[in-house]
Amino acid sequence: MRHWLLAGLALLSLGISPAVAQAEELANAIASLPDCASKCITSAVIDSSCAPTDKACICADEALLDVATVCVKGACTIKQALHAKNVTMTLCDVPIRNKTKSLNTTTIILSSIALAITIFRLVFKSWTSISWSPDDWAILVAIIVGVANKVVTLAGVGTHGIGQDIWTLPFDTVTKFAHFFYFQEILYFAEVALLKVSILLFYLRIFPTPNIRRILWATLVLNCMFGVTFVILAIFQCTPIHLFWTKWDGEHEGLGRCVNLDAPAWSNAIISIVFDVWMLAIPLSQLHRLQLHWKRKLGVGLMFIVGAFVTIVSILRLQSLVELAKSYDNPTWYNAPVIKWSVIEINVGLICASMPTLRLALARASKVFRETTMDKSLGASYPLEGATTGRGNISRVVATADRERHVVPAGGVAFSKSFEVEYTQADDSSIMPMNEFTGGASVRTSGSDKSSSREDVREGGR
Repeated sequence: MRHWLLAGLALLSLGISPAVAQAEELANAIASLPDCASKCITSAVIDSSCAPTDKACICADEALLDVATVCVKGACTIKQALHAKNVTMTLCDVPIRNKTKSLNTTTIILSSIALAITIFRLVFKSWTSISWSPDDWAILVAIIVGVANKVVTLAGVGTHGIGQDIWTLPFDTVTKFAHFFYFQEILYFAEVALLKVSILLFYLRIFPTPNIRRILWATLVLNCMFGVTFVILAIFQCTPIHLFWTKWDGEHEGLGRCVNLDAPAWSNAIISIVFDVWMLAIPLSQLHRLQLHWKRKLGVGLMFIVGAFVTIVSILRLQSLVELAKSYDNPTWYNAPVIKWSVIEINVGLICASMPTLRLALARASKVFRETTMDKSLGASYPLEGATTGRGNISRVVATADRERHVVPAGGVAFSKSFEVEYTQADDSSIMPMNEFTGGASVRTSGSDKSSSREDVREGGR
């Protein structure tokens, strides 16, 4: 803590008569400061080079403020120190900082986008009668936990001091902040683990190679173990549990104990980064076998770019945890970037996990558009036969070419030609066909394309 000031008390103790305006201001500050802080600041002012009446000098003297800070921390209780901090910061005209609005806006925008995309993923599969896979059920649980997490973030910590300096807040608000932060941390650990479960289950669905699948299963088991461990550890960080949100004031010593509160957050962040890198390395190890059209390569590349971005965000979140540990006496302010990077990490991860289904939806929309265009180009007399209804995994299009009706002279030949095109639309596991990952022809793909043509020659005449 910095900017401790009690020039008014120093003036009184030294018997100096300052200007009337400054005397009144300093006297008001004296009256509101606890005795422990008054003594520390008086001593610091006397030992400094600043005149007792020079408020600007006292507020700008870093050495004086550092000495006063150390003294106040040792002589005063936490609540007394926070009160003195608030008085002296106000006296020195230090601007009030507040990041709450920007943090809540970021949470609302990103969470709305991620939730909309994830819900679209699930609704699209239901609407097209594509069976839900285990990764879809995992993502459903993840967004349920995520909704609870965002409610706690916005209505809990978001309205109880996050992004503000702790000394500007009422003491009961600080307690409520710690209470909501406790639940937010638990929900974050659970949501991160569930998101990784969904991605790993998707990998298991598209990678058929036995060696890769064994690696994926091992990664999935480890992720679940770490996820459960961190959730339990977060719940029981303190014994009794309520000590987590009441111990901040230092008035509950001896009523229980807490583990190092930085340890779970740091450990989870480091392990999460390791998993992110590992889960990027698994599909990247198969890229050399891909022989894709440039459009599909672009889609796969975008997925990897988004995944890499999530890893970068995880690293930035870890860095903010390091900064928090250096300034733990102001948790409401320094936890703001931690929560911000957590929100970005989770929501971008949800978007990344839903990108394969988004690509499938865009591919289907493109095919529907082409079919509609073909239908219009054939004219009203030659509509598409057996057009897709938008339901089911298989749709069939049969188009009959324009047959010109001419009178065939005797002995002449009439020629007609028709085409039949049949295709299947499979689920999102066909986005990256298995034979392209494995490089062999023995792996069965989930989609097929077939075309046939028929030419009929009729001899004219009777």
